[in-house]
Amino acid sequence: MGSQFWWFYDILAVALALFIIYLNAKRGFKKNFLIIIGYVLSAVVTSVTSAMLAEPVYTWLIRESNLYAFEQVLSDYDGTAVIQ
Repeated sequence: MGSQFWWFYDILAVALALFIIYLNAKRGFKKNFLIIIGYVLSAVVTSVTSAMLAEPVYTWLIRESNLYAFEQVLSDYDGTAVIQ
């Protein structure tokens, strides 16, 4: 789905919130409201954390190990022998 379906995600978020309220209706409004706030806060915290950690994790774990592996493979590769 592209950017033209932004409204779909909004409707999905509202439907999910209403579904959670319906499932937890026996607990009372205040407790249910606090649970929803907890869900939202956890989503915000994970979003911020992933935005901060994405670049370092990519640089340290993925990029460096891939560059090392490519250098190891290419060090044994002789292009002139393949062409001949």
